Amino acid sequence: APLSRRLAAPSLAATPVPRFARSDFCLPCHQLPASAAVAGAPLLDTWREWAASPYLPAGVQCQHCHLADGDHLMGGAHDPEAVRRGVRLEAELRRDRDIAEVEIIVRNVAVGHHFPTTVTPRAVLRVRQLGADGPLTGTEATWALGRTVRFDRGSWTQLADTRVPAGGVARRRYRWRLSPRAVAVEVDLHLFPDWHYSTFYRAHLARPALPAEAREALSGAAAEAAKSGFAVAVRRLPVSPAATP
Repeated sequence: APLSRRLAAPSLAATPVPRFARSDFCLPCHQLPASAAVAGAPLLDTWREWAASPYLPAGVQCQHCHLADGDHLMGGAHDPEAVRRGVRLEAELRRDRDIAEVEIIVRNVAVGHHFPTTVTPRAVLRVRQLGADGPLTGTEATWALGRTVRFDRGSWTQLADTRVPAGGVARRRYRWRLSPRAVAVEVDLHLFPDWHYSTFYRAHLARPALPAEAREALSGAAAEAAKSGFAVAVRRLPVSPAATP
């Protein structure tokens, strides 16, 4: 027989397994037990967040998003387009004489769990005034959307939890004196998928007695983690001329 025929792989029959398409298949790796709770919730609580969301009664499984069309890449927080489909940024600017008031809403419209779900990613909402040549110093305000924890003396402590549940919203308000040079107010939402790792690496790099090989490895890891951030959405709101008294 020709060599090509002898080397050809035999055809294999695939048998669908229904459990592989259900969210409970994801549970063992994406949920810690209640005994590991920190401030009432385990640090890995993704399956339970999904189970408490509108997606469970609607029959929407984890695989519908993370394995859509058979795609096994499962980028999650590292997939900018997937994140942009799941989160919506809204902003409205009102001017009162020389004061700018911006109402900001971050909507979790299609993420089947909290945004972000674990302590590793961090979303940052930023508002700043823009002049003709770019951002104006002293006009910036930022808010973190995420879960902040600290490990100290053998246990975890939660410092803050500002995540957005599935179907929920986060509201923030920017009230600031307008610079005479302001032509717009910019609102942007960034996601840093490896934020917690970055802080971990930086903390270890600050140790003076760190061996050279470990310092080199941590420096490389910190640089890679820092590159993973991206803009989810940006809104630029023109500043209208001040009303004549």
